[in-house]
Amino acid sequence: MYKRQGILVVICIEGVLNQQHDFRKQQHDDYKLKLEDIADKISDKQDLIAINGEGSPQQIYFLHRKGWNLNDGEIINRVFTDSIAKKGCKFLFVNKRRFKENIDMIDYITVLDNNDYKVFKLGSQ
Repeated sequence: MYKRQGILVVICIEGVLNQQHDFRKQQHDDYKLKLEDIADKISDKQDLIAINGEGSPQQIYFLHRKGWNLNDGEIINRVFTDSIAKKGCKFLFVNKRRFKENIDMIDYITVLDNNDYKVFKLGSQ
């Protein structure tokens, strides 16, 4: 009986210790915390946006906007980006740290460019 409880306690402790890194702020992701400030400078809260999140909604949460979470292939696909612009998407945020393609392939007006993000205005140029 005590042996089973001991094993259960060890499993529980291991489970918590195995996840401890999830409860700490990751230094390499600090730049994402500036997303809302960036968005507030160039857009309204109700504006729809797109960003290269590669499936993770984290950056959209930090933007405090609604929109599309894209992969790199969708970002460089002009037909696709024009189609989301027709659906109301106003800005395309590109996380330069994650973007694997040539950023110069994106042919929209640049409204912001810093070390971490490049933001393009979609729609009528």
